[in-house]
Amino acid sequence: MDLREGLITANYNLIVNDSALQTIWNGIPHVYQKWAEKDAPFPYLVHFLDLNSNPSWALFESSYSLHIFDYGDTSDRIWKIRRELIRIFDQNVFQINQDGEAVPLNSTVKHVADGVRVYLMSEELMDEQEQNIWHYFILFNLRLGRTGDICQILK
Repeated sequence: MDLREGLITANYNLIVNDSALQTIWNGIPHVYQKWAEKDAPFPYLVHFLDLNSNPSWALFESSYSLHIFDYGDTSDRIWKIRRELIRIFDQNVFQINQDGEAVPLNSTVKHVADGVRVYLMSEELMDEQEQNIWHYFILFNLRLGRTGDICQILK
Protein backbone atom coordinates (compact mmCIF):
# COMPACT_ATOMS: atom_id res chain seq x y z
CA MET A 1 0.00 0.00 0.00
CA ASP A 2 1.46 3.36 -0.97
CA LEU A 3 1.45 6.49 1.15
CA ARG A 4 -1.66 8.12 -0.37
CA GLU A 5 -3.72 4.94 -0.24
CA GLY A 6 -2.53 4.29 3.33
CA LEU A 7 -3.56 7.76 4.51
CA ILE A 8 -7.01 7.66 2.89
CA THR A 9 -7.63 4.11 4.15
CA ALA A 10 -6.47 4.91 7.69
CA ASN A 11 -8.63 8.04 7.87
CA TYR A 12 -11.62 6.15 6.46
CA ASN A 13 -11.12 3.38 9.04
CA LEU A 14 -10.86 5.89 11.90
CA ILE A 15 -14.25 7.29 10.87
CA VAL A 16 -16.23 4.13 10.13
CA ASN A 17 -14.92 2.23 13.17
CA ASP A 18 -15.69 5.01 15.66
CA SER A 19 -18.47 3.93 18.03
CA ALA A 20 -19.75 7.49 18.65
CA LEU A 21 -20.15 8.11 14.92
CA GLN A 22 -21.77 4.70 14.51
CA THR A 23 -24.30 5.72 17.17
CA ILE A 24 -25.10 8.97 15.32
CA TRP A 25 -25.53 7.03 12.06
CA ASN A 26 -27.32 4.06 13.64
CA GLY A 27 -24.73 1.94 11.83
CA ILE A 28 -21.61 2.43 9.75
CA PRO A 29 -21.06 6.06 8.65
CA HIS A 30 -21.48 6.74 4.93
CA VAL A 31 -18.09 8.00 3.69
CA TYR A 32 -17.23 8.76 0.08
CA GLN A 33 -13.97 9.76 -1.54
CA LYS A 34 -14.13 13.00 -3.54
CA TRP A 35 -17.82 12.70 -4.59
CA ALA A 36 -20.86 11.07 -3.03
CA GLU A 37 -22.96 8.67 -5.04
CA LYS A 38 -26.21 9.97 -6.47
CA ASP A 39 -29.01 9.99 -3.87
CA ALA A 40 -26.59 9.08 -1.08
CA PRO A 41 -28.44 8.61 2.24
CA PHE A 42 -28.08 11.42 4.76
CA PRO A 43 -25.99 12.07 6.71
CA TYR A 44 -22.83 11.40 4.72
CA LEU A 45 -19.21 12.51 4.55
CA VAL A 46 -17.03 13.27 1.56
CA HIS A 47 -13.28 13.25 2.20
CA PHE A 48 -10.19 13.87 0.12
CA LEU A 49 -6.49 14.29 0.57
CA ASP A 50 -4.00 16.64 -1.08
CA LEU A 51 -0.54 15.18 -0.59
CA ASN A 52 2.35 17.62 -1.02
CA SER A 53 6.01 16.83 -0.58
CA ASN A 54 8.18 19.11 1.46
CA PRO A 55 11.53 20.43 0.16
CA SER A 56 12.95 17.80 2.50
CA TRP A 57 11.83 14.83 0.37
CA ALA A 58 11.07 12.41 3.22
CA LEU A 59 8.59 14.78 4.86
CA PHE A 60 5.11 15.51 3.60
CA GLU A 61 2.58 18.15 4.48
CA SER A 62 -0.95 17.47 3.36
CA SER A 63 -4.44 18.78 3.70
CA TYR A 64 -7.31 16.47 4.55
CA SER A 65 -10.78 17.82 3.79
CA LEU A 66 -14.05 16.58 5.21
CA HIS A 67 -17.46 17.74 3.99
CA ILE A 68 -20.41 16.70 6.14
CA PHE A 69 -23.84 16.72 4.53
CA ASP A 70 -27.14 16.22 6.31
CA TYR A 71 -30.84 16.78 5.77
CA GLY A 72 -33.16 17.90 8.54
CA ASP A 73 -35.11 20.70 10.17
CA THR A 74 -32.20 21.53 12.48
CA SER A 75 -28.42 21.38 12.32
CA ASP A 76 -28.17 19.38 15.57
CA ARG A 77 -26.87 16.17 13.99
CA ILE A 78 -24.25 17.92 11.86
CA TRP A 79 -22.84 19.58 15.01
CA LYS A 80 -22.62 16.19 16.75
CA ILE A 81 -20.78 14.71 13.76
CA ARG A 82 -18.43 17.71 13.65
CA ARG A 83 -17.61 17.33 17.36
CA GLU A 84 -16.73 13.65 16.93
CA LEU A 85 -14.57 14.25 13.85
CA ILE A 86 -12.61 16.95 15.71
CA ARG A 87 -12.17 14.51 18.62
CA ILE A 88 -10.90 11.77 16.30
CA PHE A 89 -8.48 13.83 14.22
CA ASP A 90 -7.39 17.10 15.87
CA GLN A 91 -3.97 16.81 17.53
CA ASN A 92 -3.86 13.07 16.86
CA VAL A 93 -0.46 11.42 16.27
CA PHE A 94 -0.16 7.93 14.76
CA GLN A 95 1.57 5.70 12.24
CA ILE A 96 -0.08 3.93 9.31
CA ASN A 97 0.60 0.24 8.85
CA GLN A 98 0.70 -1.57 5.50
CA ASP A 99 -2.98 -2.51 5.83
CA GLY A 100 -4.03 1.15 6.03
CA GLU A 101 -4.71 1.12 9.76
CA ALA A 102 -3.78 3.90 12.13
CA VAL A 103 -1.58 2.39 14.84
CA PRO A 104 -0.06 4.00 17.94
CA LEU A 105 3.16 5.94 17.49
CA ASN A 106 6.25 3.79 18.13
CA SER A 107 4.32 0.64 17.27
CA THR A 108 6.58 -2.19 16.17
CA VAL A 109 4.40 -3.21 13.19
CA LYS A 110 5.71 -2.53 9.69
CA HIS A 111 4.30 0.79 8.53
CA VAL A 112 4.25 3.14 5.52
CA ALA A 113 3.89 6.50 7.29
CA ASP A 114 5.67 7.63 10.42
CA GLY A 115 4.58 10.25 12.92
CA VAL A 116 1.39 11.38 11.20
CA ARG A 117 0.39 14.56 13.03
CA VAL A 118 -3.06 16.03 12.45
CA TYR A 119 -4.10 19.60 13.26
CA LEU A 120 -7.35 21.45 12.66
CA MET A 121 -6.77 24.27 10.16
CA SER A 122 -10.26 25.64 9.51
CA GLU A 123 -13.94 24.83 9.60
CA GLU A 124 -17.14 26.47 8.43
CA LEU A 125 -20.87 25.93 8.15
CA MET A 126 -21.43 26.37 4.42
CA ASP A 127 -24.39 28.07 2.75
CA GLU A 128 -26.64 25.69 0.84
CA GLN A 129 -29.34 26.77 -1.58
CA GLU A 130 -31.65 23.86 -0.84
CA GLN A 131 -33.83 24.11 2.25
CA ASN A 132 -32.97 21.72 5.12
CA ILE A 133 -29.65 20.67 3.55
CA TRP A 134 -26.79 21.22 6.00
CA HIS A 135 -23.16 21.29 4.85
CA TYR A 136 -20.19 21.62 7.17
CA PHE A 137 -16.57 21.80 5.99
CA ILE A 138 -13.50 20.82 8.07
CA LEU A 139 -9.89 21.14 6.92
CA PHE A 140 -7.02 19.40 8.69
CA ASN A 141 -3.27 19.73 8.16
CA LEU A 142 -1.35 16.44 8.15
CA ARG A 143 2.41 16.28 8.63
CA LEU A 144 4.16 12.98 8.22
CA GLY A 145 7.28 11.15 7.18
CA ARG A 146 7.43 8.41 4.57
CA THR A 147 8.94 5.43 6.39
CA GLY A 148 10.92 4.07 3.43
CA ASP A 149 12.66 7.40 2.87
CA ILE A 150 13.42 7.87 6.55
CA CYS A 151 14.97 4.38 6.70
CA GLN A 152 17.20 5.22 3.72
CA ILE A 153 18.40 8.43 5.40
CA LEU A 154 19.27 6.56 8.58
CA LYS A 155 21.34 3.87 6.80
